[in-house]
Amino acid sequence: SDSLDRAIMRDGRLGHVIHFRGLNAEGRRKLLTMEIAECGLSPAPDSKLLEFMVRTTEDMSGAMLKAIVRALAMSVAESGCLTREMYAKVRQTVVQGESTTSVKLDDDQLFDVAVHEASHAIVCDAVNRDFVQASIIEDGSSRLGYVESSSKMCCSSASILESIDISLAGRAGQEVMGLPPSGAESDLRNATRFAFSYIQNGFSPECGLLFLEEADEQMKATARKLLEERYRKVSDLLRNSKPLLSRFATMLVERRTLFHDDLRMLKKALAKKGAEYGNEG
Repeated sequence: SDSLDRAIMRDGRLGHVIHFRGLNAEGRRKLLTMEIAECGLSPAPDSKLLEFMVRTTEDMSGAMLKAIVRALAMSVAESGCLTREMYAKVRQTVVQGESTTSVKLDDDQLFDVAVHEASHAIVCDAVNRDFVQASIIEDGSSRLGYVESSSKMCCSSASILESIDISLAGRAGQEVMGLPPSGAESDLRNATRFAFSYIQNGFSPECGLLFLEEADEQMKATARKLLEERYRKVSDLLRNSKPLLSRFATMLVERRTLFHDDLRMLKKALAKKGAEYGNEG
């Protein structure tokens, strides 16, 4: 219902609103297992990859799961192997479609894109949001997928602020690294939408409990102030994580696709290196 025009949802417009819930983890696991067997996928995913597939298909329909398995079967038939990177690429193509741009990026531009996506990933991790993958391809199409746990799906003030932080992270990371900002229209649109939601849910001291269907000047000014405050906070976080941001972005350029586990391992490695350096001193 959140995607419907508010006018349609007013009292008296609809007789009944029926919510259809997606498959839970066990349902996705059963459907994926059944489709894998039906497609004759060989080699089949091991238990670790299957659980990763279950975790990264939250809120997807049964038809989407079938499409992913069938596309994966075609890729495996061509290559003769099955990896998590292959699944991630197939999943992204099925969910977001084939890239239609033919523009190629040079190394500097790829690093700019990688910093943008790495920043989203690091802030996701900082606020305990699980992300599926950070990926870039040479035509410049770059996206970060992240999965929100059920506990993060509520409209709490903290959850909305976290969503604002994640949305602003790409632009903030590029500024921290001294790079020119790239187009961030969708990020800024999301951040603004979350800011309005924060206000309309009564979390803003300036606007209090007043609910407005449309944003007036006071609401816009309050949202702008909130976004500026969160941008400074995210910039500070990324500035304090600059070595991690630089290394993760470099890895992303080298490997094109990274996962949350990759970020966790890199954090541990950098922390260990820092501890060893401290002991030597």
